[in-house]
Amino acid sequence: MKHAFTLEYWQDNGGYAGRLKEVQGVFSQGETLQELEENIEDAYKLLMEDESSLDLPIVQFKQVLLETEGQTAYRLMQQSGFIGCMEGDGLFSENYKSFLG
Repeated sequence: MKHAFTLEYWQDNGGYAGRLKEVQGVFSQGETLQELEENIEDAYKLLMEDESSLDLPIVQFKQVLLETEGQTAYRLMQQSGFIGCMEGDGLFSENYKSFLG
């Protein structure tokens, strides 16, 4: 059985931060997108070890980029529960990764 997960990620203090949208509690950060990807996968695996009774898959990664203006991104961040991580010139690059397992 295949499952899909979405990694919402954004630039934060010179690096990247993100979360798995469909799996509550899977958050991480990294200095590069590659490091974030590895850290998110590790966080997911750790959660699965703790929640061994759940039947959730190991994930693989695919990247899609979406750029939006600051106000829209801020609203998305509020809805996602991430507030206060936007700084700078008002443009915010929000990136999404689809995880296919």
